[in-house]
Amino acid sequence: MKKILLVTVLGLTSCVNQMDRLKDAQKKYPKCIVQPTTSLLAREGYQVMVEDTIANQIYVLDYYPFSTTKISSIRNIK
Repeated sequence: MKKILLVTVLGLTSCVNQMDRLKDAQKKYPKCIVQPTTSLLAREGYQVMVEDTIANQIYVLDYYPFSTTKISSIRNIK
């Protein structure tokens, strides 16, 4: 039973692709530079970093676990 549950959870998390989240962030912030987060920010749970060069701001995005479009939190780091 535990193996089936583990395989199911791994299967669901593999459906959520990091590239899909990056594409979604690029659609939401078209004039910004979108890239994966660095190791320090990734440890805090953020997946995507958005650099707004016009306003000179850097944001990090945290998505819901099984979603590629719903953002659970946004943090301004600069």
